[in-house]
Amino acid sequence: MSTLDRLAESAEKFFESKLMHFIVIGMVLAIGAMSGLSTFPEFKSYNEIFETIDRVILAVFVIEMMVKIILLRGRFFKSYWNVIDFIVIALSLMPNSIAYTFRLLRFLHVMSSLELLPRTKHIVDGLVHALPGLANVFIVSMVIFYMFALMSTAMFGTHLSTEFGTVGLSMYTLLKVVTGGVSWVVITEQLHTIGLSSTLFFSLLLFVSYFLVALMIGAVISAVLRVEERFEPRKGTTDLRQELSKIQRDLKEIRGDLKRRK
Repeated sequence: MSTLDRLAESAEKFFESKLMHFIVIGMVLAIGAMSGLSTFPEFKSYNEIFETIDRVILAVFVIEMMVKIILLRGRFFKSYWNVIDFIVIALSLMPNSIAYTFRLLRFLHVMSSLELLPRTKHIVDGLVHALPGLANVFIVSMVIFYMFALMSTAMFGTHLSTEFGTVGLSMYTLLKVVTGGVSWVVITEQLHTIGLSSTLFFSLLLFVSYFLVALMIGAVISAVLRVEERFEPRKGTTDLRQELSKIQRDLKEIRGDLKRRK
C-alpha cells in the first residue's frame, strides 16, 4: 500500500469519525442559528460578525472538501452524500445574493452524519432511494392531471375563462382545488353545468387523495424496507443462522467424542 493510499484510508476514517460528525453538526447548526437571528431587527448590528463566522465555516467546509477529493479521488463521488455536500458547497461559493438562498442547504451536512442514529439514517437513505419511484409517480400524476385540465378547459372554458380559459389556467385552478387554495364548491356554483363540474372535481380529489398519495407512500415505504433489509437481516434469517451455528457446535462435539474413543 502506497503512502497516498494510507493517507486516504486515514482521512476517510477521520471524516467518518464521531468527532468529525459532531464538528460538522455544530458548524451547520451555528449557520442556521445565525441565518435566523440575522432576520430580526434586534440582531442587525451583529450582521458583520455573523458574516465573518459564516465565511470561516465555509472556508472549513471548502478545505474539508478539497482534502477529501485529493485523497479519496474517484471514491469520493461514489457516495451520494459526498456529491450532495459538493453541490451545496459549490452553491455557497456563488455571489452573496444567490448564496443566501442556498445557505440553509448546508443543513444537508447533518444528514451525512446520521450514522450516529442508524434508524434515522435508514429512513433518510430510504427517501433518497425512493426518488426514482417518486419521479415515476410524478410523471403518471402529471399525465392524468393534464387530462383533467384538458377536460376542464373543454367543458368550462367558455363559462369561466379566467380559471379555465387555457390548459395552463386549468392546471393552475385544479392545483388550487387539490391543495385547498380554492373550494371546488365555490367554482361549481359559478358554473351552469353543476353536475358535470361536481363529478370532475370529485374524481380529481379522489385520485389525488387516495391513488396518488397511496402510490407515493408505497414507494417510500418500499425503499425504506429495502434499505433496512441491507443492514438488518430478517428474523427468519437470524433464526436459521442460529440453528446452523448450533449444528456446527454439535458436530464439533461429536468429532471430539469420536477422536477420544479412537
